[in-house]
Amino acid sequence: AGKLAVLAESTGQDPAAFGDVDLLTLLTGNVCTTGNPDPNAFDPCTAAGDFRGAYSGVSQALAVLALGRAGVAVPAPALTRLGQLQCADGGFSSVLIAPGAACTSDVDTTGYAVQALSLKPSGQASVARGWEYLRGAQSAGGGWSGAAGINSNSTGLATQAVLALLDRGGYVAPGATAEAAAATTAKA
Repeated sequence: AGKLAVLAESTGQDPAAFGDVDLLTLLTGNVCTTGNPDPNAFDPCTAAGDFRGAYSGVSQALAVLALGRAGVAVPAPALTRLGQLQCADGGFSSVLIAPGAACTSDVDTTGYAVQALSLKPSGQASVARGWEYLRGAQSAGGGWSGAAGINSNSTGLATQAVLALLDRGGYVAPGATAEAAAATTAKA
């Protein structure tokens, strides 16, 4: 639902009436209140705050992004849950890890999460840490690596995050300048 809502928004369609479905209400009405701590059990809710059926950090971030872009209040548990996917190095996990579990950052997920959290005043500390992770993960040649090495998808998602930050008033990170962000984007 998050992916479809972002698609609707990006193509000028209404995510509240996309194919006769209100994707925004579908998202806000499907936030998990509990999680299943058993890693061997099938449960569409890894932890409280997951969007039901969001099986990855990307899905969680896309749902938050879709709601934020539409001006719909993101349920607080869903924002908290996205924050729990942020690793110590500032990037975000592609896996819906249990809160406090070992965390491995992913450029693609971080790109989506930074875009989503940049829409929320309460998310700015996480955005700054995500921005620093992306800056550190950029190769000397300008691209970003994903699971398949440096590739256009990961580079595009990281660049989209940088552009989203610039679009939202030039915010990049504490102490960084818009020129530094533009130089990072120009490298890509």
